[in-house]
Amino acid sequence: MTRNAANWVKLEKNDDISGNIDSRKIKDFADSLGFSARAHHVLKKGAKLLEVKIQRNNLAHGNISFAKCGRDYSFEDLEKTKAQVVGYPRKILSNIQLYLNNEGYKR
Repeated sequence: MTRNAANWVKLEKNDDISGNIDSRKIKDFADSLGFSARAHHVLKKGAKLLEVKIQRNNLAHGNISFAKCGRDYSFEDLEKTKAQVVGYPRKILSNIQLYLNNEGYKR
C-alpha cells in the first residue's frame, strides 16, 4: 500500500493558512512541516507579497482609492511585483512537490 503525505503529516488546528498570506507566513509554515521555503534570489524571498497584501487590504476596506494606491508605481514596478508575487508561490509549490516526491514527511 502506498502512503501519502496525509498519512504522515498532521496539521494542527492552529496551522492557519487561510486568508491573505505573506512570505513570513509561508516560511513559518514551511519550517513547521519541513519543506523548503528557498527560492531564487531574484524573487527576494517573496517580499512583495506583504506589500500587495497590505495594499489589497487597504483597497478592500476602503482606506485608499485605486488612484491613490497605484500612483506611486511605474509600469516596470508593477511588472517586477507581478513576477515576484507569481514566481515566489510557484517556487514554493515546486518545493512542496519535491518534498512530497522525496517523501520528506517521513523524516
